[in-house]
Amino acid sequence: MRIVYFYYLIILLFIYNCILPYRQETPPGVLGRNPLLYTFNSTIDFSNIKDGDIEEATTFALKKTDIILQKILNILNSGRTFENTLLRLDDIYNTIGKVWNIISLLSSVHPLENIREEANRNDLRIQNYMMDIAINEKLYRAINAYAQLEEAKLLTGGRKLFLDSELRDFKRNGMELSLKK
Repeated sequence: MRIVYFYYLIILLFIYNCILPYRQETPPGVLGRNPLLYTFNSTIDFSNIKDGDIEEATTFALKKTDIILQKILNILNSGRTFENTLLRLDDIYNTIGKVWNIISLLSSVHPLENIREEANRNDLRIQNYMMDIAINEKLYRAINAYAQLEEAKLLTGGRKLFLDSELRDFKRNGMELSLKK
């Protein structure tokens, strides 16, 4: 019987340590106070959006994505994997998208002008941030370094498509052009 409890304890510790890095990216108390910072499969409480919520949600999302971006950039090129490079890049897109999609909607349809204006201001902040990501040379070099690894060359299906599209988008944004061009 003690062995069974021991195994349960080991499993619980393993699960806790797997989710700990993601929990540390979320400041305590932020989720729940702001209706725009919702958890998976929860309803967005549009009726309780007030002044400052959009600003707070945008700032939260941008800080969280900065943390993820720095983690991607700090990995040695030889230690890159799909999970620690491209999957984390996808986490950036998901984190931004959760807030950006709602903000775009609110800027068009919210009945209060001050909320629409706050949404418009923060929509521009996110657009500028995403443009910076799209031309981030260090991020491009990180993804390109991963693409040179054997693991990347063996990718198939959606993973290969994701890598190829990210490299293509960076190239279209001028990453392989000289500074003069």
